[in-house]
Amino acid sequence: MREAIGALQNEGLVVTRRNSGTYVVPGAAQMLAASPASGSAYDVDADFSPTSTLDARLILEPAIARKAASQGKRDRMAEQFLDQMETIQDIGDPEQRALCNNSDRLFHRQLAIVTGDALLVRIAEEVAKTMDQALWKWIKDDGIYDANRIHLYAAEHRMIYEAIVQRDAESAGFYVEQHIQRVRRDIAPK
Repeated sequence: MREAIGALQNEGLVVTRRNSGTYVVPGAAQMLAASPASGSAYDVDADFSPTSTLDARLILEPAIARKAASQGKRDRMAEQFLDQMETIQDIGDPEQRALCNNSDRLFHRQLAIVTGDALLVRIAEEVAKTMDQALWKWIKDDGIYDANRIHLYAAEHRMIYEAIVQRDAESAGFYVEQHIQRVRRDIAPK
């Protein structure tokens, strides 16, 4: 339901007001009538479902973390993204929220770069692109607006990274899996 509302909001058909509700914008029927129908369920320009993004991440990212741990080396860029995440104090500030989202997305992509596997890097870049789409940002920003939650995420990222540096592949994979499961619970509560 949240994804459907987010998709409608991205199309400009509804507006959501926190603690109030979601409302159809004036002229929504005319906008729908004027827009061309998509010919494919796999429209390249469409926002991917955040749920499907999380499903893909849950399959890929623990394996990427395990492979990165086989390298067992520090990475300046991964550390820079970690440091940026740890500086976030006010998730309500649009600049800090953008920094948090970008650092998170790029950290996960950087782990694939650490593996040294070009195909994994390309796949991770595609996943990172889905995390930069409007629907993902809307769902994430709507579900994760608590500064304490952001600090917890930063700590989880640090644990993932330190397990990789320590060549602890099983812990690295486990920490990534737990992190993604937490994100799933936070952005899609039941």
